[in-house]
Amino acid sequence: MAKTNAKPWHQVVQLRDDITNQELSQKQFAADLYDVVMDVNPGVYHDPREFFALTYPTVKLRDLARDVTHRLAGKSEKAVRQLHMTFGGGKTHSLITLVHLVNDPASLPDIPAVQQFKAHCALEGGFPKARVAAVVFDRLDAEMGMEVKAPDGTKAMLKMPWSLIAWQLAGEAGLKLLKQDGTERASPPATGVMEDLLKLARKDVPSVLILFDEVLCLEQMLTTGGGWQDQVGGLTGGIKLVTTRPGLPQVIHVEPVTLSPRTAADLAARLLLVYTGQQRLAKNLLRNVMIRWMTRDPEMVWIQAEIARLAVAMRDALRTGDLDAFGALLSEHWSLNKRMDPGCTNPFIDALFAILDPHINGGKLAGAGGGGYAIVIARSPTAARTLAEMLAARYPGTPVALWPCSVPEEGLSVEIGFGEAGLP
Repeated sequence: MAKTNAKPWHQVVQLRDDITNQELSQKQFAADLYDVVMDVNPGVYHDPREFFALTYPTVKLRDLARDVTHRLAGKSEKAVRQLHMTFGGGKTHSLITLVHLVNDPASLPDIPAVQQFKAHCALEGGFPKARVAAVVFDRLDAEMGMEVKAPDGTKAMLKMPWSLIAWQLAGEAGLKLLKQDGTERASPPATGVMEDLLKLARKDVPSVLILFDEVLCLEQMLTTGGGWQDQVGGLTGGIKLVTTRPGLPQVIHVEPVTLSPRTAADLAARLLLVYTGQQRLAKNLLRNVMIRWMTRDPEMVWIQAEIARLAVAMRDALRTGDLDAFGALLSEHWSLNKRMDPGCTNPFIDALFAILDPHINGGKLAGAGGGGYAIVIARSPTAARTLAEMLAARYPGTPVALWPCSVPEEGLSVEIGFGEAGLP
């Protein structure tokens, strides 16, 4: 093997004292955009000099800085950039780089990394100064919200993403622009309102940079926050009252509701499933409900308590064999659903329920209504047969019809078959 004059790496590189002394904390290298913009938990990511001394300006990172700063300087029309990186790929580090480059560009240290960014961006007059707003969704608690800081340093605890942006850009004035009384609004602001907010922020600084991090956390809150009861319903058979305490991890309690033989037979004859033919995306319904719940809309809080009360009342009605009362409670539940989100119904469904009304004690769309099925209690077995004939005559050539349904006594079961060789 040929000899080489290359020196061992440990003779070329001078190691930091905290490495040689084994005192280096891995927490120093855990990038946290929220901590940086809030200026809490100081570390290597907070101070621009220390940050850029440890940052290698890769081509992609320099390209990102160029694209964003050119937009802030008015030299680009592309206003939205979306970073696609694997876990640990440096996304948060990239966002913090942007914060330091435009938050106070006049105070940037004159060190090699900063010089490379300046040369690559090639902006006459240097980096533009921007007001930065950052929404880090893993810090946004669905119950408490998230603390953010206004330009004057005033802090506020807010819940909705648009409120968090408004406060960081313009403080109390920004929040009042979204809603006159200065409280949080439940619905997203229209484009024109957001344009006015950006104009307000740009009165003091020439440009605005809005950053989002850990966005999947919001997706979890809005689209996977519900539906656990469906899994429990499928796993366990029969009618049951399912409860769980708030928070995670969920500890689910399943209470079977035992019916008398007479009630079970009566329910089997009067429980009907009506296909409306009106399907909608359930996650959109859930999103609208979650927005009102996250802002603790007083009506929404009351509705949730009422739904819990109705569940217990339905259990009691079934135990006593009062199917008329059970049907009426279904209708009461449907009224609450429509108050939660008027989008769960439409004129066709309202008209269909009006047609059903003389023949049923009550009913509602099943679940969030996205599947298009309504569950109803017929006034009698005879009424159930009349209803089937009436729907066929009233809605010919349409999907509207009664579907067979029953309450399974057994839940999900898995069977594994083995062949002659003993293999599945």
